[in-house]
Amino acid sequence: ICVYADSFRSYTIAFIVPIKEALLSLASSYKEFDIDTYSYEDICNDPGLVGEVLKILAAHGKNNGLEKFEIPTKIQLCPEVWMPDSGLVTAAFKLKRRAIQNLYQSSIDQMYSQ
Repeated sequence: ICVYADSFRSYTIAFIVPIKEALLSLASSYKEFDIDTYSYEDICNDPGLVGEVLKILAAHGKNNGLEKFEIPTKIQLCPEVWMPDSGLVTAAFKLKRRAIQNLYQSSIDQMYSQ
């Protein structure tokens, strides 16, 4: 998960690389997705499923004492795993925030414009 905050906005957004098996399990129980019919990318982009993940994330944050402004208001599920060879994380799997921002800038702009 990479949480992004714009100092001119009152809320944060996040990019999440979900655990594939957990997301497929949620998808199969939510709206009774036939996960064999949809691609993993389609499942990650389903607005209803993204909303369900956001609800789970918000509840987890609240239950663990995060302040409202610390909990992302909008998220994007990223179907590709962030590996060091993608340039989005280091060899120690630390986030390269600038690289993530550069790759997802159009999504950032879209999430903040809605």
